Amino acid sequence: MNKKFLYYFFFLIIPVYLFGGLVIDHFKYGHEIVNTLEMPENNHKNQPSQYLNYQPNSEKLKKPVIKSSIKTSWLLNIKYTDYNQMKKNLVDLGFDKIYKNNEKNEELLLGPFIDKEIAEYMKKKLEKNLSANISLKKITN
Repeated sequence: MNKKFLYYFFFLIIPVYLFGGLVIDHFKYGHEIVNTLEMPENNHKNQPSQYLNYQPNSEKLKKPVIKSSIKTSWLLNIKYTDYNQMKKNLVDLGFDKIYKNNEKNEELLLGPFIDKEIAEYMKKKLEKNLSANISLKKITN
């Protein structure tokens, strides 16, 4: 191709194609464009808002009173022979909430779990990994 053709194509035809519509619109509607440095007028009245006169409805704001609620949670009761080894094994498995049962000296409590299914699932996993006697203990508050 000719160098003149490429020059005209890149520097004349493409810019006219891309920006021609904008230039034509500017010439058509240029008299409607207003540029001013004046501040706009304040078109609203300076009155306090309606939220100052707001009266809350006390019936909507009352919270329901819970007379009695039963919360259940589940603990895993793990019987052990060596406390240090069992605690180390549980920490290695990723458990950090380990409690020693005060009633019986050779039991650890693991949890609490809110859902019984999760507690049973963790029980099965721990029985496979620890080969210890594990039982579920239900706690209601």
